[in-house]
Amino acid sequence: MSKFTKIVLGIVIAIGAIIGLAFWLTSGLTDVAEKQLAALRAGDVEKAYSYTSKDFQNATSLQDFRAFVDSYPSLKNNKGNFFSSRAIENDVGTLQGSLQSQDGAVTPIEYKLVKENNEWKILSLQVLPTGASVQDNKTTEDLTLTNTYTDPKARYSVKYPASWVAEEKNEMTVLISGPQGRDSYYTTVNIQALPSKKNGGVYENAEALRDDLKVQLQEDEGTKITDDTTFDYPMGDQTVKGYKFIAEYAFEGDKFKQMQTVIPSSDGNYLFALAFTSPPELYDTYKSVAESILSTWSPQ
Repeated sequence: MSKFTKIVLGIVIAIGAIIGLAFWLTSGLTDVAEKQLAALRAGDVEKAYSYTSKDFQNATSLQDFRAFVDSYPSLKNNKGNFFSSRAIENDVGTLQGSLQSQDGAVTPIEYKLVKENNEWKILSLQVLPTGASVQDNKTTEDLTLTNTYTDPKARYSVKYPASWVAEEKNEMTVLISGPQGRDSYYTTVNIQALPSKKNGGVYENAEALRDDLKVQLQEDEGTKITDDTTFDYPMGDQTVKGYKFIAEYAFEGDKFKQMQTVIPSSDGNYLFALAFTSPPELYDTYKSVAESILSTWSPQ
């Protein structure tokens, strides 16, 4: 199967490409921020200072920068980070996210970056007080399932949160995700309605589609597949056999965790592939939201 066909038909690859592109376009921003955080973690304040811009250094001496770092244990003792928002506007890059310190505390952080000699440099760094939890960013979202997406060919309908967006990628695929600027932007629920082989499609049945998705994923040696199960799914006055598995994989250098389900239509004409995908750090946070969305999925 060609790479193009895999991207069109593979839920995993399709989602990975969409999210991966967004990450790739702004990857240079995170590289610099993560190098600075790594230097601080190693106690090398001078190296961390070297990643800042000339304007930053003109306004803030190394001594002042050292004092700033000392005043925020989450910087000195950081053990991990996640940037939920990445953007470039008017040649200024912005990163928003959170730091996790050695003691488990989570602290919101924002970077501004500019280019010098074709390299990103840190223009400013803002650390919010510990206790201003990133949970605030999530709980302000309206996650009530008040919106309804109806497939153009009337094959199914599904409800999703008021603050989320449903985007049709093609006549077979809809991608549901949170609003830009929030962690949920990188969390997606993807639904595809693929014609089966007897209806002019590629796959004989749901099992064949499930198997191909797994094969595509396992092209990356680091892929881990777990919870590979089958289940009975009631559809009208019938019961069909569904398939489900969890996958952890990397795409374009970024890691993802995905819950994949494949269910055939009662007449066998369509194969429905439903997936919840997110960075591993957000999987548990949004799993219940995704499950609520998928529980409203109603084939016609």
